Amino acid sequence: MKTLLLPLLIGLVTAPLFGLAQSSGSAETVESGKGLDALDERKISAELRFPKTSIMMGEPLAFEFVVHNTSDLSLLVEEGGDYRNALGRPDSFRVKVTDEEGKAVYQPPSGFMGGGVMGVQALPARGEKAFHLFLPHWAIFEHPGKVKIEVGREIVVRNGLAGSAEEKNRTWRLQVTAVAELTLLPADQEAFGKLINELGAKALEKKFDFGGNVTKTPLYHLAAIHDVRVVPWFLKLRKVEDTTCRFTAIRTLGIYDSPEAFEALREDLLSSRKTPVNFLSGEVGYLAFAIAASPYKEAWPFLQTQTDHPDPEVRRAIVSAIVNRDIPNDIAMPLLKQLTKDKDKVVRDEAILTLKARRRSLISEDARPHQPTAPAPVLDSQ
Repeated sequence: MKTLLLPLLIGLVTAPLFGLAQSSGSAETVESGKGLDALDERKISAELRFPKTSIMMGEPLAFEFVVHNTSDLSLLVEEGGDYRNALGRPDSFRVKVTDEEGKAVYQPPSGFMGGGVMGVQALPARGEKAFHLFLPHWAIFEHPGKVKIEVGREIVVRNGLAGSAEEKNRTWRLQVTAVAELTLLPADQEAFGKLINELGAKALEKKFDFGGNVTKTPLYHLAAIHDVRVVPWFLKLRKVEDTTCRFTAIRTLGIYDSPEAFEALREDLLSSRKTPVNFLSGEVGYLAFAIAASPYKEAWPFLQTQTDHPDPEVRRAIVSAIVNRDIPNDIAMPLLKQLTKDKDKVVRDEAILTLKARRRSLISEDARPHQPTAPAPVLDSQ
């Protein structure tokens, strides 16, 4: 079937809750089922919708990729199956951010892609469907200025009306793209501190709501800010009776080179030895891996004393720290040998693999040809 390319310029639409950046979009039919003539692909378009048109450097921002259906057909659009990765971002989207000179802004890697739950959502006739995106997932900015954000996605739409089996199974695949501009302002430390306090207070009030869009929650935004002033708020949030709040707080505290953050993690891990904290929920593992990742100077010395912790996730965290921290062999090898005899099979297996890798590395180094050291220069004393 011949591919049709039908670009469509989208005008700005005023919305009561959003200020829109300059935005344009286009749709291209890639593949469809029977009845292509029933859906005019020019009536499926997209725009980027932002809550504001400028942000401070380091300020998190949630925005929307909005698909418009200006046809008279009630449709269904597929969503999901793309978010199980290190960042939790929907990787079915293609996002490119460029600065004023046209240079690509660094996009953090999302790591291994593990799919996710997929479903369909309504795309009503003469209506819209918003997909939620989080800017820190897609771009790490180094300097202020204007940036161009281009977002594309394959939109899979189906006939949403009752009818024959043939009509119900009609599917259209459209490549939809939208472009917008955003202004990055220099960070104002006083204003940033105020933002942190506002987000922290709201996170404590509203906890965490899975029923809504998580990228808009104060907790999500607070965790995305890289500023030590968030630590006092996460020290409070780790005590909230909400699993997501606690897990987010634990993970975030492990990022900072802060004695207060480390001491909180240390206390909780020590307490879990006597009174296990939700073993089934994995909270002890979160604590251990946060300490394993912590840049605080006392984190590793403390963690290596926990080889007898009753939760195997703690011992797994020790192996992980040996790998990621590049612990010297004189410390790492004895610990790994001890953990190869662990009562937990997963811990044993990971310790054995890591130990073998270390030994291979030593053999490789020993096998290298000897490189003579250059003689020290003779300094003329005159």
